[in-house]
Amino acid sequence: METKRKNDITPLAEAATLVEYCPLCDATFHPKTVSVIGGIEHTQLIHTTCTSCGSSVVVLLLVSEAGLRSVGFLTDLTEQDAARLQHLPSVASDDVLELYRMLEDNRFPAGA
Repeated sequence: METKRKNDITPLAEAATLVEYCPLCDATFHPKTVSVIGGIEHTQLIHTTCTSCGSSVVVLLLVSEAGLRSVGFLTDLTEQDAARLQHLPSVASDDVLELYRMLEDNRFPAGA
């Protein structure tokens, strides 16, 4: 069996190993459930689902000169949802304000 030398492992691949434990039930994530959804340069978007409790986690990993940073959150997104949604435009602050106004005024578009 061939093993990789430490120098052959990229910082992002090494960082992906940090997604080890489920934040809800503390079970170990199975490596086959950890998927790299996308990435640009020094970032990776990772999705995993716990085989014990079924919860899903999306993690954004960033490797910089300052070190490794990560932001993770529990989600109900599947791996396919996360991959599809990462390419949609960001929600702008004006969009949030418009939704707030609609809720305040109890007005919604037809069919909503």
